[in-house]
Amino acid sequence: MKKQIPPPIDTSNITVNPSLLNLQEELAKNTHAVWAAERIAEGWTLGPARNEERKETPCLVPYDDLPENEKEYDRRISMEVLKTILQFGYEICDPAKQEVEDPAGDLDHIKKHLTSGSCVTLAHYRNVWWQKDVLLWDQNPELYLLLGEQILKTGEPLFAFDVFSKGLGNFDDFASLEQLKKEERDIYINLCQKQALALAQSGAAVDAGILLSKLIDLGVNDAETKGLLGRTYKDMSLQNTGKVRRDKNKAAFAIYHRAFQEAKGNNDDDASYYNGINAATLAFLGDDRQRAEHIAIEVERICQREVKRLSADNCEIPFWLDATLGEVALLAGDFELATDYYTRAAEKTAGDFRSLGSMLKQVKLILRKAGQVETLLDDCFQLPAVCIFSSLESEPLADETLLRAFFQEQLETNRGRIAYSSGISHAEIVFLEEVLRQGGEINIVLPVDKKNIIEHCFAAGDSELEERFMELCEQAATIRALDQYHEGKFAHSLKFCLLYIQGTAMARVEQMETRLLDLSKHSALEALVESGEVDRENGTLSHTISLEGVNHSLFLPMLFADVKGYSKLTERELVNFATVFLAKVARITDKYGSNLLSKQTIGDGLFIVFKNLTTAVHFAIDLQVMVAYEKWEEHGLPDDLTIRISLDAGPCYTFSDPVEKQRGFCGNYVIRAARMEPITPPGHIYASDTFVALCRVTNVEGIHFDYAGSVSLPKNYGVIPAYHVRPAQP
Repeated sequence: MKKQIPPPIDTSNITVNPSLLNLQEELAKNTHAVWAAERIAEGWTLGPARNEERKETPCLVPYDDLPENEKEYDRRISMEVLKTILQFGYEICDPAKQEVEDPAGDLDHIKKHLTSGSCVTLAHYRNVWWQKDVLLWDQNPELYLLLGEQILKTGEPLFAFDVFSKGLGNFDDFASLEQLKKEERDIYINLCQKQALALAQSGAAVDAGILLSKLIDLGVNDAETKGLLGRTYKDMSLQNTGKVRRDKNKAAFAIYHRAFQEAKGNNDDDASYYNGINAATLAFLGDDRQRAEHIAIEVERICQREVKRLSADNCEIPFWLDATLGEVALLAGDFELATDYYTRAAEKTAGDFRSLGSMLKQVKLILRKAGQVETLLDDCFQLPAVCIFSSLESEPLADETLLRAFFQEQLETNRGRIAYSSGISHAEIVFLEEVLRQGGEINIVLPVDKKNIIEHCFAAGDSELEERFMELCEQAATIRALDQYHEGKFAHSLKFCLLYIQGTAMARVEQMETRLLDLSKHSALEALVESGEVDRENGTLSHTISLEGVNHSLFLPMLFADVKGYSKLTERELVNFATVFLAKVARITDKYGSNLLSKQTIGDGLFIVFKNLTTAVHFAIDLQVMVAYEKWEEHGLPDDLTIRISLDAGPCYTFSDPVEKQRGFCGNYVIRAARMEPITPPGHIYASDTFVALCRVTNVEGIHFDYAGSVSLPKNYGVIPAYHVRPAQP
């Protein structure tokens, strides 16, 4: 009889001192090194995907170059090692301190750190996230809430959404909130609210509204939830025009006004003035000036009463009270008073970029409706600019003094504090160093992995530049490598990287309601448009290079799709699928004709390669709509037939397939595109972050990309940000 494997030692009651987090990371690095050494000894080599037969794996890279999900796996193992040692009664001492701190205070220490109110960088919060004790955090989901709230303040809602989602994952399914203890219920509701807020700030107003509606269905009808729901309708009104905009504006007003009246009845001043001022502004935007004035007067009375109470208690007036009074003055047309209030509010935000952007967005809406110049009050907010710098010149600078002085002046003058660059040239290193020197945040996007960057971009004798590059990587808020190294296509990888940097920076600008500062001699897009490699109008690629008998494309848009439940179709239904379903797909492919570079079907699988991004997004939507609205039972197929569609774009190889005698496509991004489709929810379209970045930089219009979260691709193919794709409503 086969012996059963005993369960692991229960370490759930063990808390690890935060001073040992560095040890956890070193153990994780060593765990990966031991694993890699064993694989190499067994004959395994580096490959694009795990393949048992060829003994290939993408994880035979230095620990620092692993995808985050693989690092997290090694960290969990290391944390369990530490906890097991402690469970057996051993002590682990920090050699630098030669003493053991009381682990009972660890949870309180983390909470205090996350609620200190001090302005900490996004890079710091990412380190907190990477080095967290997963078991401790899962047992205390409030930590996810506190960390996510701090990340929101940095103006990074996508990262915050992932943190809130991880926190919510620790709550089991329940039919009623009453099944939770009060403390658990409060944390769950707050996580849901903040998750919706993060989505709304990323531009995904529709999905945010869905989350809030589900919360209301659970019986949560507080002013905060209603106010957030009102915000999603307001955002949806701004994303549309004509009747849709008017209808959404009315719906938003109704929600805010009802919440305002209920809060007044409950003597809840905070909820009263928050919901009231939003109701007043929506009435103003909806041309109901009389109602706007009436509500604003009530809001001002509530705010002044609160200011008087706080002043009597010698308490500081919070920025949101000043901001509300500023908005009241703005609605009344008193721009001088509004300037005073908004200036005070902005000075109190202490680096809370999200609040600054939210205030400025509201101000611009009112000024535009009032027929005033939108930038009239911009000087009140001092919102930091998102800045990028790219240089294709790889030679070291003879003297960096003048360039550093240029960056210093531009960053100070334009408040450039959030930077994106590859950091692989001397000039880019100077740029990123100067951003850090001015207290800013840097994000590094590499064309290929860091190991090859060091080997091929920093020649012998450039050890100083290499050291400076590595130091920048240590201080970066994010680091992203986009492609695999190949000497013959490195220039292509770099151009693709520069396009991605520009598109990603544009997305950050939209999220923060700020502006883009491009300090490059020529923007990545302009340089490629001038060379004829990219068509600005629709994202068409026209340039390839010959490489080892095949062509390599700068980027190509790709679509993978399959039908859910295909394997369960009866034999008769399979015949109907092949003759009816595919015929309807063929009508869509015929519609786009020459804009399709390739089209392939295997069973229910569909693989399309496009000439341009515009065709790719509209093809995907046409396919989604066709499947969703066709009455399939009339064609002998299940009525609930649904399809999963994924879109990706990136560098790939084009070759003449010797078997099929037609054009074929291969490469890392082709595999990645295929991996996206299985994790796409049925009935939805997922797009990768690279696809979205390229759409933004090439001005693809008529489409909304709503953040769906970071998703783990099958077969250890990494973690990437994914977006829902939907058409913009007229």
